[in-house]
Amino acid sequence: MERAFAFGSLAAGLAIGAAGEAVKKAAGTSSSSGGGYLSEQSAEMLAKELCRLRGAGLKIGQMLSIQDESLLPPVVANALAKVRTHADIMPADQLEQVLVSEWGEKWESRVHHFERKPFAAASIGQVHRATLLDGQEVAVKVQFPGVARSIDSDLNNLERLIRLGNFLPPGLFIERIIAFAKVELKAECDYVKEAAAQVTARSRITARCRRLLLR
Repeated sequence: MERAFAFGSLAAGLAIGAAGEAVKKAAGTSSSSGGGYLSEQSAEMLAKELCRLRGAGLKIGQMLSIQDESLLPPVVANALAKVRTHADIMPADQLEQVLVSEWGEKWESRVHHFERKPFAAASIGQVHRATLLDGQEVAVKVQFPGVARSIDSDLNNLERLIRLGNFLPPGLFIERIIAFAKVELKAECDYVKEAAAQVTARSRITARCRRLLLR
């Protein structure tokens, strides 16, 4: 409900901004460099809110940001460029809750060292440096809580938002991007399956290298 409210508030903010931009364009005082009635301020607000919400909405923003710049209005392209490198990290108390939920109250006993500040954060999780009890250095991926459950609702809300704002060209086929993202993001949220795939890939690469060395 909180995320739905956030998307609703964002839609209201964009609608107000669009109304103001329409008046400015009619009066010939708009400074917007394109994007229909999406002003630069509204585009910045959209990018900032996607980074704050993280999850599926941010993922779509990142996917749109790597499209051919000629397909996107400049005001949209400039704002979305920021979502490729910005994602809000978890507050310290939220991180602690996730670690306790996954590893138990004494989770710190599982590692020799754990850096609480992540060195990377993306749409569905963040990554921390850690050292195991045997001295092995590892990367610990911590998924944002609730992100898997919010995928469908987030993307449905975002699609409505994009259609409401009407700031993307029809050639992007946003409905196909949304449908693909729903499948892809649900797969990305399965860290256990991802780890198993990495183990399989490592064993195959190792076997391949050994065969090459024996030639």
